[in-house]
Amino acid sequence: ERGYIVVGRYIDKDKYRVKGKLVQPSGSRKDRPAYVGLLAAAQRGEFEIIVAWKEDRLYRGMYAAVPLSELLDELGQRLQVELVREVFDRRMLGIKAALGKIEVENIRERMIMGRSGRLERGEVPGGDQVKYGYRKVNKHLEIEAQEAEIVRKVFGWYIAGDSGTEIRRKLNDSGVSPRGGKLWSKVTIGKIVTGEFYATGNIMTTLDGVSYLVPCPVLISEDTWQQAVAVRQSNKKIPRNIKRDYLCANLVYCACGWKCQGRPSSSNRRRGYEKVSGRYACQKPYK
Repeated sequence: ERGYIVVGRYIDKDKYRVKGKLVQPSGSRKDRPAYVGLLAAAQRGEFEIIVAWKEDRLYRGMYAAVPLSELLDELGQRLQVELVREVFDRRMLGIKAALGKIEVENIRERMIMGRSGRLERGEVPGGDQVKYGYRKVNKHLEIEAQEAEIVRKVFGWYIAGDSGTEIRRKLNDSGVSPRGGKLWSKVTIGKIVTGEFYATGNIMTTLDGVSYLVPCPVLISEDTWQQAVAVRQSNKKIPRNIKRDYLCANLVYCACGWKCQGRPSSSNRRRGYEKVSGRYACQKPYK
């Protein structure tokens, strides 16, 4: 409407990593990738005006507001801020930032109160709490028959001595896809065989430092769970020094061009041999 030429759009809406941890792009953070990019581009003189819907779209709290405040002091009239729904007043920046921080805390408090109330009633909060083998019906967990059968098969194979790689191959060959993907991974399988809630009927979750139990139907017996625990403890005692056991590590390549990795024999692992024999297997993702 004002004849401006838009030279860039800076939007933070996706999670990003900070020190290896995924975080939400909250307005209270000053390390948001797009926000950091905005400030860097302004420092380079790529534009003269920052346009935002409201001031709390730029920052919520002094911690996030300080970098922009310092940049405005440094550049002076060379950089302006215009808001669509408000009037930007440089003198009120600190007060507006503090109010924004208070609103963030109020939103978080209301969210925690709502979620904790649902957890106290034994309701499923959603997200990762709907574990494989279950489905959410009327805010509670019920058995998902097909997934529950897969869970029992995975525990059976694991107790019989199959490795994560072997279990993954069997599942992918069966044509049954995991939830949210086409192929099974060892990580997904690991989450199943370490899921004590399948035997106890309670999923432990933590909110704001308080632990809650979300009830769920039992899928495996206590004896099955204890056998899985015994297998896991036994596997911890297996020698895993690849340099010692696999002298051709990083030297063997598959015909497809991918590097091979040394993998111990599952039968030798079960017998607890000190020297673990095995094979070289292609690291290319299973197709």
